[in-house]
Amino acid sequence: MPRAKFIVGVLAVLPTLLTPWPVAQAAAKYKVLHSFNDDKDGYSPGALTLGSGGRLYGAGAGPPFTYGLVFELAPGAKGWTLSTLYSFLDWKRDGEGPNTPLIFDNAGALYGTTSVGGGGYSEAGVVFKLSPDGVGPWSEDVLYVFCSRNNCDDGGAPSAGVVRDRDGNLYGTTYGGGTGGVVFELSSGVNGWTESVLYGFHPISHDGTDGYGPLAGLTWDASGNLYGTTSVGGNYSTCSGSGGCGVVFELTPTSGGGWQEHILHRFAAFPHDGGVPYTGVVLDSSGNVYGVTAGGGIDGQICEGGCGTAFKLSKTRSGQWKETILHDFDFTHGAGPLGTLVFDKAGSLYGTAWTGGSGQCGCGLVFKLSPGKSGKWTYSVVHEFTGPDGANPAAGVILDSQGNLYGTTQSGGAYGGGVIFEITP
Repeated sequence: MPRAKFIVGVLAVLPTLLTPWPVAQAAAKYKVLHSFNDDKDGYSPGALTLGSGGRLYGAGAGPPFTYGLVFELAPGAKGWTLSTLYSFLDWKRDGEGPNTPLIFDNAGALYGTTSVGGGGYSEAGVVFKLSPDGVGPWSEDVLYVFCSRNNCDDGGAPSAGVVRDRDGNLYGTTYGGGTGGVVFELSSGVNGWTESVLYGFHPISHDGTDGYGPLAGLTWDASGNLYGTTSVGGNYSTCSGSGGCGVVFELTPTSGGGWQEHILHRFAAFPHDGGVPYTGVVLDSSGNVYGVTAGGGIDGQICEGGCGTAFKLSKTRSGQWKETILHDFDFTHGAGPLGTLVFDKAGSLYGTAWTGGSGQCGCGLVFKLSPGKSGKWTYSVVHEFTGPDGANPAAGVILDSQGNLYGTTQSGGAYGGGVIFEITP
């Protein structure tokens, strides 16, 4: 199922106004770097990737008669300039609906996925590579077309980008294909790129206890293990009709060349636990795992079932994982976080909330979680969107070496098509 439908589904149950607790408002300078015009340069940009020279790269929906685009936003003496690097014009060949974030290889090429298109049995998306030609648009190579096998056990409908290992192999997830989505690897050889399914989720044979329907990308740890989330499954009954509220999982390579799944947490394990994670996770230097959920948390009137949570998973001495709720969203201070968190150099976490806020707009916000003594974290609002400056951020933010934040919104701005923004400390 397309990601947009899931976002709408979560927002439909996003919960009711609670009695707000004091939350700090961080002092920062906000600037719109670009407003998207859907007739000219597309709309609804996704997550950004930082390149050389402070350039920003991303993908989004394209203008009329295109099926998406990849763009570059470059700083200059007269401001920032947006350029289209590649337009998806043939959905059966190129793919349709490029997902972000994009990643670079050592040669400066970009890799990403599309959620549909590609000409497989179900037009279930592709993995692509974009290479610079020196001047003008970049060239595309389709590395793999999903649902190439008749039973689609190779996966389909990737809703996130890919990550690389040291050898240049690519790893990612698909929401569809198999029986409940897959984790895949793409390896380059003399005959092109070959896919291997590292793990297939099993909503039926495993009763959904291993999770299924991953919508987020993967994260490496220092030992070569992969971490991710599924949007549903886990088999706790509190998420009606879904077989569970999702899981956080780890995949570890085995001596026989395969991969084994370990469930770190099944959501809605206790009252007011989070649920339905649409995003990936990040790890600190001690191996603790951090993320957000789009739903769950403390129940309310605006968000029935909760406005979402920020959480931490820590490994205990017994080898089990323990969840700590770092923050319960309450709509007044944001609701429905959909973007993966990012650490700054001081160990604080930054993220975005799709909706909510203290004003009438309810257009979402950028937030910060700062660690304190005794394991307590302080939540602060960095910027609240009002509409003309952007609305509804569906991706997280990124940081440059100076501590500046960059991100996107799906709507709002001068033309209503979303914006690219900068926040300076």
